[in-house]
Amino acid sequence: MEDSGSALEKNVADLTVMDVYDIAAVVGQEFERIIDQYGCEALSRLMPKVVRVLEILEVMVSRNNISPETEELRLELDKLRLERIDRLEKEKKHRKVCHLTSNQLMCTVIFTLLCTSVALFTQFICCTFYLITLIRSLLSAKASSLIQWNAKWSSKKFSQNRL
Repeated sequence: MEDSGSALEKNVADLTVMDVYDIAAVVGQEFERIIDQYGCEALSRLMPKVVRVLEILEVMVSRNNISPETEELRLELDKLRLERIDRLEKEKKHRKVCHLTSNQLMCTVIFTLLCTSVALFTQFICCTFYLITLIRSLLSAKASSLIQWNAKWSSKKFSQNRL
């Protein structure tokens, strides 16, 4: 342990964690003298407060005494954390856009297939009506031809029977 007086005489900005431990040891020795002289009751309310102040001092000194390399690493770590959060947010947005895009694409495909199906069904119906009309025409023409042929044949037969 270095000279406790020197730790108490240092500039606050120059204190190290070891200096705080040295100061705590000096304060502890002074408490022991008071307890020896006046008893434990004399310091029972003061001791927890002094311990808390020394703990706060230790934390403050440890924060202020970060080496440049440690500070650089801490800053880099903070930067990486922010980049990670940013990347996760971008990925989340990307997944949402992809999901919406895939739903839109699926709707577009279904709509296109439906329109194509309706168009094909319409063409099928038109072709069917055309075929029915054509078959009727053919049947009608065939019937007319048959009637004409039958009439000719009948008239030939009738004329042959007359002879």
